[in-house]
Amino acid sequence: MILHLSSALAKKLRVNLSFKDMPVLQAGREDAWSADILKVNGKERMVLVMHDASQWPILIPVEGCQTYEAFIGLLMIMLAGNYEAFNKPFDHKNQEILLTRRTNRTLIGYMNDAKRCADTMAGIQLESDGMINWSQITLSLADMPYNSKDGFFTPKEKFSS
Repeated sequence: MILHLSSALAKKLRVNLSFKDMPVLQAGREDAWSADILKVNGKERMVLVMHDASQWPILIPVEGCQTYEAFIGLLMIMLAGNYEAFNKPFDHKNQEILLTRRTNRTLIGYMNDAKRCADTMAGIQLESDGMINWSQITLSLADMPYNSKDGFFTPKEKFSS
């Protein structure tokens, strides 16, 4: 599995990136995920992890991500549940992880769009309800259409196929 981390997340987790200057070998790989910190109202709230091939979103509370080991443990559990929900194979206990820096501008753009949408949705929820429903935000991000050279798609359509 390849995990592309933002510089901010790599710094927070205190990890050195493997092959940090290596370009993405193949954009949109099925075994690759990208991760960055999601801020709401300027405060770190979640780590947004997105599947490179489909932009399928996973949100992990930033409080649970104080160390690399804790982050990977939570991520593997979340990935296992997401793959299982779509009847896709994934052995979360047997993964070799290659950490690299995020370099693909298209994937970074998709993630920035998702972060802006999540921040806006969270802000609206805070104003109206006084709390944030992260499950609802994740579901909304999964249904958010993205544009590609092949036309529009939603992460749910791509990840479930």
